[in-house]
Amino acid sequence: PSFPPAEASSLLDPHPVPDEYMVAKVIGGKLPAIKLPNCHTDLLLFLFYAWQEDTTQLVAASLLFERGWRYHTVDKVWLARWPGVTPEKKTTDWEEGLYQYFDVKVWRRIPGWFRLNYVQLAEKTSILEQEASLQALYTRPMRTA
Repeated sequence: PSFPPAEASSLLDPHPVPDEYMVAKVIGGKLPAIKLPNCHTDLLLFLFYAWQEDTTQLVAASLLFERGWRYHTVDKVWLARWPGVTPEKKTTDWEEGLYQYFDVKVWRRIPGWFRLNYVQLAEKTSILEQEASLQALYTRPMRTA
């Protein structure tokens, strides 16, 4: 394949892609549906960080929330209660206990003792107005023109 020469000032401009790289044109309709609700939590965490400012990030955040994960708006990390462990102390404003958090630097879940103030935890992502189109997008293969 031959690619057009890229000028330094035009790296962000769209460039033609050779047909042999357009695999979705050939097999796009044959791919199985992508069902994010069935995906592993680690994949959802990856999608949240890899698809920033994209609808995929919102869907991943919503699904993480449904699985018991909460985004800490101050520390900027995802946290969840350690499986099978309830908080040792709990008030109307906070709870304290053993949690797991996702550390982006080492890309794994790490146990830790936390006091979580509820006001510092993000609410569930609101994607209601886009829910029908998102449902369609993530339950069937994408097609390209």
